[in-house]
Amino acid sequence: MRCAIDLLVDLEPGRDALTGWLVRVLSESRELHWVIDVQKAEAAKGAALGASAASQPRD
Repeated sequence: MRCAIDLLVDLEPGRDALTGWLVRVLSESRELHWVIDVQKAEAAKGAALGASAASQPRD
């Protein structure tokens, strides 16, 4: 499948509003196939940080 990937322009956290989509994947006919939005990205980041913290040795 051929596709186009749109990326949101670079934003600065704390200065620019992070809302809506960050990445969109479109088919050759411009049909939307996949989206990463801010909410999904923040949830994945939190899960990754939580998993990383859980794997650290405790004293």
